[in-house]
This record gives sequence, structure tokens and C-alpha cells, in this order.
Amino acid sequence: MVGARSIPRLPRSDPLVARVIRDWRALTGGGRDAPGMRRTLIACSGGADSSALAICLTAASDDLVIGHIVHDMRAGAEAAADRDSARSLAEWLGAPFCEDRVEARPAGGNLEAKSRRMRYIALASLAEAHGCRFVATAHHLDDQLETVLLRMLRGAGPRGLGGIASRRMVRTRLGGAITIVRPMLGVHRRDTEAICGRAGWSWRHDVTNEDVSRDRAFLRSRVLPLLAERFPRGAERAGEVAALQAMIADCLAVDARRVRPLKHDGALEWSRAELKLLHPVHLGEVLRSGWITLQGNIGLDRLSQRSLRAACTMISDSSGAMRRVEWAGVELVVTRSAVMMRRKDAVHGT
Repeated sequence: MVGARSIPRLPRSDPLVARVIRDWRALTGGGRDAPGMRRTLIACSGGADSSALAICLTAASDDLVIGHIVHDMRAGAEAAADRDSARSLAEWLGAPFCEDRVEARPAGGNLEAKSRRMRYIALASLAEAHGCRFVATAHHLDDQLETVLLRMLRGAGPRGLGGIASRRMVRTRLGGAITIVRPMLGVHRRDTEAICGRAGWSWRHDVTNEDVSRDRAFLRSRVLPLLAERFPRGAERAGEVAALQAMIADCLAVDARRVRPLKHDGALEWSRAELKLLHPVHLGEVLRSGWITLQGNIGLDRLSQRSLRAACTMISDSSGAMRRVEWAGVELVVTRSAVMMRRKDAVHGT
């Protein structure tokens, strides 16, 4: 283990460090400053990306905590080594360290998605416990490109193609809210490794990133190198596309909120005639908005554009028969005059 601050911090004048610090400040309040206003928990896995994020931000502030989540998607020895690396980095940088543990496997289902949600909740809860308003994660340009490509291949709409958001809210276990910020979306994976290298820090290597049976790992190892060779600015362009799609999705969401349903007995009801007047893109967003009203974001990743398009076609056709569509956790009922959405547990009285 390296002693605390045994190697000097990278200077804030380093171009890569300066960019990450600038974006972190912009995401945590801009030019304003006050004691504690930017207090941030840095999510550190022990890998190059999150280690670089910690190295950059500790060059700018002491009001930071380095947090690590031990999870069961990694073998026990590997998970312990990751945790020890993150703790050593915190000690080296002279920053407080905290940890938590989550287990997704007992819950079954989509383990990667469940583990990711559980880790975010755990990070937000650690931040809350340590007086942090923000959690910073180390997603970067190459992550954004991977995400946009994956979502495009899965048939995502504007919201999905908006990629990784630079800011979003996550609820804690106690019901509070913490803001997730991503100040590295303007730099590449190679930049994070360069930052660690210049600082003299050896990061942990995640062997699961080489498992090409996983879609993201396949893209990362087999596809992105070819794209980078042919389109060297591809990641930057994907970031621009994602930002534009996110703005389009926001505009659609504003329009969708103007189409207000009646609410009764935990269900939402719209006039079918009113919905028929909408463009299918707007209608899909109305249904998506209704889902969020009933479910929050739980299961939203399983509400595909294909499902929404099928529902829009059903609503817009001329049939007056009653029809039902079941989505994960939600039932949609279309009658001659109305469209109703309700939670399935409410339907079955559970």
C-alpha cells in the first residue's frame, strides 16, 4: 500500500485534468462557490477510468469522498482486490474512503441491470451518509459511443439514443435524492489511462471487459477499434448525436405532459379520440410518460420502441373491441372510447 500523498498530485494546469475539473464544476453549480456546495462522492471501481477521475478531482478540491461498492458480479477474490485498490488510491490521495456491498444474484432476472441499479442506490446512499450532494462517475466518450451503438441496435428512440446523461437524479435508500454527475464525458478511455500513467498510479484491470459474449465487450474489443481506424472522430460525433437526441426527447416529454390523463383508483385514463390526433412519436411519449407516473423508472428499460409502436397502432386503428397489452408491471387497456393504463398489481389486487 502506498503512503498517503507519497506522490504529488497532478497539477491543475494539466490539460486533461483541467478539462475534467472544469466539467465537474459546471455540473455542480458552475461559477458559484460556497462551503460544501460541491461536496462529491467519487464512485471508484479501482479501474483506470474511475482512478483517473479521483486523481483529477483531488487536484481541485479536498471536499471529496472516494466510495466503492463491492458487488457479486465479480468473483470474491477479484471484488476484494478491486475494493483494496480503491481504498489504497484514496489513502494515496489523502481522501476519505467508504464502501458498501450489494448482491444482485439472489434477486434473479437481468443480473447486470439489477446490479447496476443497486450500485447506484448504494452510491447515492453513501453520498447521503457522508454529506455529499453529488456522486461523480467516470463514464467517458468511448462509453458514450458504445451506449449509443447498443441502443441503436436495440431499436431505441430519442430518449435511448440520448445516451449517458451528464446529470441525473438517483434516490437513496432513505428516500432522499442525490445528483449523479459525469465530468469525463469529454475525454477518451486512452486519456484516463494517460492520467493514471502520468500520476504513477497502477489501476485494476477488469477481465470481464474481455468477455466478448457480452454485447458491450464485443463492441469494445471487436468493433470500436475498426471504427476508430476509419472514423477517428467517431466518439465525439456520437456524443454530439446523443446530446441532440436528448434535447429532442426533452421536447417530446414537455409535449407529452400537456396531454393530461384522468387519474382514478391508481390508474390513468385518456380519451382515445384525443390520443388518435397525436403523431405516433408524441403518442409513444405520452404512453412512456404514463408508465413513469405509475412505475417511476422501474422496468423502463424493458419498454421497447417496438412495444410502444404496437400500442400506438392499436390506439390509432378503427377497431372498437376491447384489447389489453401487458408490459412489465403495467397493463394497457384500449376500448372504443378510452385508453387506460394501470399497474398489474393493482389489477390483481395484490
